[in-house]
Amino acid sequence: MPAGPTLVQQMWEMMDNETKKVMVRSGVEMQDFEAKCRARMLAEVLALFMVPHFHGADQIAREALRRYRAEKAGDKEYETPGVGTQRYVPPPGTRRTPEPKKKAAPKIKSRFDESDTELLRNLAAKGQPIAKLAALMNATEDEVRAVL
Repeated sequence: MPAGPTLVQQMWEMMDNETKKVMVRSGVEMQDFEAKCRARMLAEVLALFMVPHFHGADQIAREALRRYRAEKAGDKEYETPGVGTQRYVPPPGTRRTPEPKKKAAPKIKSRFDESDTELLRNLAAKGQPIAKLAALMNATEDEVRAVL
């Protein structure tokens, strides 16, 4: 089942309809005024959804006018930034912030010298359990595991 237009796309369609009503005046002053009010209200609402592509209702109103002119000129290729195929394209001038680098786990400084480390590795290779090795060296099992 194909998905329909998103809520933002539906809002832009409503904005397009109101922009047409504003641009093609009806001649009745009250109807023209109501169309401007509805267009402004839609611009205010769209401004909430269209950050970071647009900041404020004035930018939305200018984009609505661009959309109207593009449609009137027969431009089928024009798309509003942040909508349709332009949906995931970041606005110009935005930098992608790189993922923060993960810090490596701090290395545990071993309290064993080279001969102790060699002894522990040899005994572990012969099958001695870690608990027994820890008791032999008077250390914790985690300290023994760190050198193995």
